[in-house]
Order: sequence, then C-alpha cells, then structure tokens
Amino acid sequence: MKKFLEIIANTGIILLAFGLYSLLQMLYLLSDDVKSGAYWGEVILIVLLTVALIAVMWAVYRAQLKRANPQGFDQKPHFKWRRIFVTLLGIVMMLVIQMIFVSSFGGQQPENQAELNQLATNQNTLFKVLIAFVAPVIEEIIFRGYLVNTFFKANTVLSKIAAIIVGGLVFGLLHEPRLSAYLLIYWGMGIVLMSVYIFTKDLRYGMAVHIFNNALSVI
Repeated sequence: MKKFLEIIANTGIILLAFGLYSLLQMLYLLSDDVKSGAYWGEVILIVLLTVALIAVMWAVYRAQLKRANPQGFDQKPHFKWRRIFVTLLGIVMMLVIQMIFVSSFGGQQPENQAELNQLATNQNTLFKVLIAFVAPVIEEIIFRGYLVNTFFKANTVLSKIAAIIVGGLVFGLLHEPRLSAYLLIYWGMGIVLMSVYIFTKDLRYGMAVHIFNNALSVI
C-alpha cells in the first residue's frame, strides 16, 4: 500500500511539474517584442520564474533520490570519463537519428517541429533560449528523473530496459501524439536520452545531449 501511494504521489508530481512547465512556456510565447518598453521587465520576471521552477524541481528530484535510490543516481564524483564517452555517444546517436529523419522524409517535418520552427522565426531571442536551454533541463528532470524515480527505480536489468523503451515512448508521444512515422523518430530520441541517463546515472549528461540537439534546431 505504501508503495502504491508513493507511485500516486510521484505521478501527481510529474503532472504538476508538466503543468507548471506548460505555463512557463506560455510566458515565453507571450513576451513582448524587444522594442517594447516592458520587454526587459518581462525578461527579468521570466528568468526569475524559470530559475525558481528549475530549483524547486531539482530539489524534489533530489528528495526522491534520498528516499529511495537503488540504482545510485547523482552520486559523487559527478565527472567521470566514462560518462563523457556515453554523452558523446549520445550526441552522435542523436545526429544519426536526425540524418535518418532527413533521408527518410526529405526534410519534411512533423507538425510539432514545424510549429516550433515557425514560432522560433516569429519570436524574439527569449523563445530560442526556452527551446535550446530551458526545455532540455526541465524535460530531463520530468521525463528521465521523475519518471525513473516513480516507475523504474528498481536496480534490475528488466527495470532499466523498461525505462529506456517505455520512457522513450512517453517522450515520443509528448512530441508527436499521433501514430505516425514521425513518432519513431521522437521515440528514438527518447530512447537515446533515457539510455544516457541510465548509463551515466546523472541527469546533467542527458541535459548536455538534449541541449546540444535543441540548440542545433534554433541556430
């Protein structure tokens, strides 16, 4: 019963975090043009809210690990050459997936990505910061950190494989909710990002891979 209640509570945390993240995205979208006199005031407010949200989400993640952390996530020392290698491999795999995507679909983009590109074109630099840096950090905490802590924290091969496959699918469905060929691309990206987290046991490395991938899309 205790385990069931913990899963319910952690699921609520995931939903709440995702809801707050969605509201934060709206603030980035609604920000005024740089020519507006209110722009810099809005920038300061949005930055403060972003830092506060990430800090709270990270604190919750750490609190979950303190209660139960059989896989040994986020342990010191954080810097290890093996983790660097896994991160670089993750970046290469993301690039390979992107290349397969381009060769398979001839540059045609899923509706979600096309909308993001259009928004990035029409919006100011602040929105590009959201896509390139803020989104990767928050999404790694929610879709890797919280998800594993809730459903896949057991230190077994089966649990890790399930985390990679199911966690990747959840990430894919959130980026491409339709059952289309594009879902396979996002699922593949989700698998890579979850694999980086499982094998490095540190969210920071998954964030680095995610940031690299997203930054390429807004350059």
